[in-house]
This record gives sequence, C-alpha cells and structure tokens, in this order.
Amino acid sequence: SSSAERLTLPWPTARSSRDRDPSTFTRGTQWKVLSPVTSEDKGMARIKLVPTEQLTPGMQKIAKAAAAHKLNPRIFQAAGNLPEAYEAFWAFYGPLKLEGLLDARLKELVRLKIAELNECAT
Repeated sequence: SSSAERLTLPWPTARSSRDRDPSTFTRGTQWKVLSPVTSEDKGMARIKLVPTEQLTPGMQKIAKAAAAHKLNPRIFQAAGNLPEAYEAFWAFYGPLKLEGLLDARLKELVRLKIAELNECAT
C-alpha cells in the first residue's frame, strides 16, 4: 500500500508519556504506522445526526447556548439520539465547560495535560 493510505500516530513509538513529549522531538522523528486504511474500510461506526429542527426543546436550548461559545453543533445533533441522557450530562458538564473563572483556552490546555498524564488519546 502507498504511504497515502497509512494512518499514523502524531508521536514516535514510545514506552512512556515522557517519551511522547513533543518538546523532546528531534528532526527526522520516525512515525509509528498503525494500520493501512483503504477506501473499502467500512469498520468505523457512524452515528446518525438528528436534524436541528427535530431536536427536543431541551436539546435545542442547549445547542443554541453552545453555539454562542462556538461549539460544534454536530455534537448536539449526535446527542439528539438520546436527549434525556445528554440533557442530564449537560446539566453537569455545561457549567464546567462554559462558566467559571478560567477562560476556555486554559481549560482546554488543562484537559489536554490531564489526558497526557493519564496516557489517553485526545
């Protein structure tokens, strides 16, 4: 397969999170190949997006408020498949994400650092 058909990780093969620290990268870093990807690959799950006008009133309210913060509206269209669950989740998560003393950029940097420390892909 050609190199255009390969999916790679954005860090070299590493044994610890310290080894994946971008500040330690040098020119010529080798990238780890995960697996070949072809046009015939149909293995990825797809979530049906609920049209905005078909969302429940609660989901429409959440989506409208989130749009003011430039959040991707498709998140709420996907969540529209289980509106009760997402509305309950958003009651907890929304204030953490959108309110508080820290700006959104700093919260995102903290989230990324926590993910890195826990060796989670983001």
